[in-house]
Amino acid sequence: MSRTALDVKVKCPFFVKNIRALLVCEGAVPGTCMTTRFADPAAKVRHIEACCNAPDGGGCPLAGLLFGIYEDLPDG
Repeated sequence: MSRTALDVKVKCPFFVKNIRALLVCEGAVPGTCMTTRFADPAAKVRHIEACCNAPDGGGCPLAGLLFGIYEDLPDG
């Protein structure tokens, strides 16, 4: 699979892949993925730059949800 320059800069731990107008991220249910479809390429690039390039999800609502799920899991 070839990677784009945007993929290489991604730091979000939940990012899975970047496909055309879609971003695929880890899902809220174990073993699943979530897909986000953007209305236009510029909106997708803005989201990647604002959210996916930050290790904490940069305010992405999906990353916030997933961080919350992991915080609620029992240790061990």
